[in-house]
Amino acid sequence: MRKIITQSDIEKSLLEIGLNEGQTCFLHCDTMLLALMGSDSVENKLKTLVESFQNILGENGTLIVPTFTYSFCEGKSYNPQTSKVNESQFGIFPNYILSRNDFVRTMDPIFSVAIWGKDKAYFQDLNLESSFGEGTIFHKLHLKNAKIVCLGCSLDRVTFVHYVEQLNKVDYRYIKSFNGQIIIDGKPVDKNVDYYVRDLNKDLELNLSKFKKYLEDKGLLHSSAIGRIGIMSVFAEDFFSSGSEFLQQDPYGFVQEQNV
Repeated sequence: MRKIITQSDIEKSLLEIGLNEGQTCFLHCDTMLLALMGSDSVENKLKTLVESFQNILGENGTLIVPTFTYSFCEGKSYNPQTSKVNESQFGIFPNYILSRNDFVRTMDPIFSVAIWGKDKAYFQDLNLESSFGEGTIFHKLHLKNAKIVCLGCSLDRVTFVHYVEQLNKVDYRYIKSFNGQIIIDGKPVDKNVDYYVRDLNKDLELNLSKFKKYLEDKGLLHSSAIGRIGIMSVFAEDFFSSGSEFLQQDPYGFVQEQNV
C-alpha cells in the first residue's frame, strides 16, 4: 500500500535539502505531490504544503512564489489584485498562493511574485522598468542569497537563470521593451518594461541538464525526495557564480537546439 505523505515528511525533506530557519526561499513548485497526500481536499493539501515551508523558515524567514503573468507582453493591463496566473503554464499553486491573505504580490507586470515573511517590504520595493536588471526581484534574490527550491520540477523552471544570462550578455537573448499599463490604487499607470527575451531567429531552447550536473559535481545542488517526488535546492549566489563560470566555458551551455 502506498504511503501517504504527511506534513512531517515534507518538513523532513526540506531540512535535508538545507532549508533552515531565517532563510529566504524562492519556490518553483509542481503540485504532483498532492496526489500522494491522501484524500483530503486540494485546498487543504496546498495549505499543508505552504505551512511546511513556513514552519521551517520560521518568523525570520521569507517565502517567495512566482506569480508570473506574460499577458502584459500581449498588451493587457496588469492588476496585482486581479490578474490571474495561467494555470496551463504554471499549474494551480500560484493562484492558490494569491488567494491567501498572508502573501502580498509585487507590482512587476511580467515577473510578479507573492511574498510571505520577514523581508516582505524589501522584496516589494522593486525596479519596475526592467525584468532582470538592477533592483528587480532576481537581483534582490541574489543580494539576499536566497535558497532557490524546485519541488517536483526540473532546474529549467528556475527563472533566475535569465538574470544570469543577462549579466553575462549571452548573444541568444536581447532586451525588448514592452509598453502597457499597471493598475495602481485602481488607476492605470503607463509603464515601459525591458525584458531580456529569447531571439526567436536562433533555433535554441533552454536546457539546464549540463549545468545541473556541473552544480552537482561541485556539491552545490542539494537533492532529496518526498515520496517519489524530487526536490532540490541551490543558493542564488552559487547559481550565479557557477552559472557565470559555466557560460565562460561554453556561451551556449544553458541552451540546446530546438527539437533535439
